[in-house]
Amino acid sequence: MIFIYLGITLTLEELLKNAGVNNINSHIVARMRKRFGNMVIQAVNEQNATVAKEAYDLTLNLPQTETTHQLSFEGYELDGAWNYCDNITNCFHDTVPCLLKYLVSKETERVKSFQNAVGDYKHSSFTSFVLKTFNEKVYMIMPHYVSSLELINKISINGGVKLMTQMLSAIDFIHSKGFNHMDIKPSNICVNEQGDFILVDLGSIVRRNEYSESTTVYVPPDFQPRKPSNPMSNKYHADNFIDFWMLGMTIAEKALEVNIGGIKPSPKCEELLNILSQHGEFQPLIERLANYNQK
Repeated sequence: MIFIYLGITLTLEELLKNAGVNNINSHIVARMRKRFGNMVIQAVNEQNATVAKEAYDLTLNLPQTETTHQLSFEGYELDGAWNYCDNITNCFHDTVPCLLKYLVSKETERVKSFQNAVGDYKHSSFTSFVLKTFNEKVYMIMPHYVSSLELINKISINGGVKLMTQMLSAIDFIHSKGFNHMDIKPSNICVNEQGDFILVDLGSIVRRNEYSESTTVYVPPDFQPRKPSNPMSNKYHADNFIDFWMLGMTIAEKALEVNIGGIKPSPKCEELLNILSQHGEFQPLIERLANYNQK
């Protein structure tokens, strides 16, 4: 809607008032000019109160001013609007792209526990991260990778071997610290600029023998150790074999074109072993799964 009063160009604040915004916050307007400058220019040039209000509402959805201020103080800048319900958003540290994830309480406990166990050690196939507390909220900041395995329809056998090698290295690292990832799947495996695979999503990590949620479709249907008190629960007993099975399912789907989670049932343990065994290159993973029937 266009508002022109006696041929006089209305200011941004006047346009907002015409759009029904009462008690205009000057700090919100300042952030709005910085973060949504193109929309502000359009609103003023076209005298469009609707666009002005849309930009104002987007600004309101950004994290609280104190959080943004503290992020900026440490060199981080959010990339556009963000609602906490979205859980994760893009940001930049100077010119380096990052991901900023808001952690709920249970994720915070898991990540801090893992961080304490890992210390300052960095692993090439496992995402690095830092934890920041702003405005009494805990955030995990990670590198932003160019893609994820979920976005790649198919990889070659050689690509599958590379995936297996790098993920086994990451999984062995996690297991050596007494933890299980519990959610290894294509969307949690990122790809960097060099084409290497990086395991992400720390919110699912739990100590071995505790209970946590897993993505059921990537665990063979005959190997899903649910919490004994509730056979229908989606809480799974944290076990090294779950991580290996989920990796096997991922390789089968992406490198061997096996249906996972589609119309056909996903393969059971023995079926998955047979599928992987057709390619001798996957022997290191098969060896880790060989004793699954003793569990």
